Amino acid sequence: MSIKKTRIEDEKSASFFRSVRTNIRAALKVGGYSTKDGKIKPLTDTAVQQKTGIARSTIRTLRTVESDNVNPDFGTLKKLANSLGVPLAFLLMTGEDWELIFKSFGALNQFAIDPSQAKKLYRTPETAYQNVHRALDEGKAFQQKLHISYDQADLKSMNDFNESLSRMGGVMGALLLSSHEKYTSKEYIALAAALANQININHK
Repeated sequence: MSIKKTRIEDEKSASFFRSVRTNIRAALKVGGYSTKDGKIKPLTDTAVQQKTGIARSTIRTLRTVESDNVNPDFGTLKKLANSLGVPLAFLLMTGEDWELIFKSFGALNQFAIDPSQAKKLYRTPETAYQNVHRALDEGKAFQQKLHISYDQADLKSMNDFNESLSRMGGVMGALLLSSHEKYTSKEYIALAAALANQININHK
């Protein structure tokens, strides 16, 4: 790996953990009890320590020290999420992640499976991702060759886009449809397709 690429990856990692620390601080500031006048108190270092067993010095460092050398491990993040009563994934979300979800929700109708075709959906964990591909296809997310004048560069760009979308549809299908209750859930299929489409557009 080149030095330049290593630096870029290091900066991405540092940026991610800065976002995680920001999330932790923001949540701890309003994670305590509510007063009679409606104000929410911070979740104190002592309260977090009692709930999680995390040393108060560690909590204080996460709350106050701004340094790329302060990166909580997975176990600490899981305990903090539990103490705050939120899914762990929410502490890991960046602003770009929230924007992605927001845009995806706006496209749910585009990828809604026709209810009359529900019996034709795949019903096993190994094939459930194909339901997402079907939603992407019916939602016209895949690029099509619209005229004969496409040159090789245009065709390669189109094929690369479609291949990437197909792969992302499979990944999101595997993640969102993994439990048997969700194999044929039209809502989950639409969400997986919308997320796959938006991720692919962002990476274009």
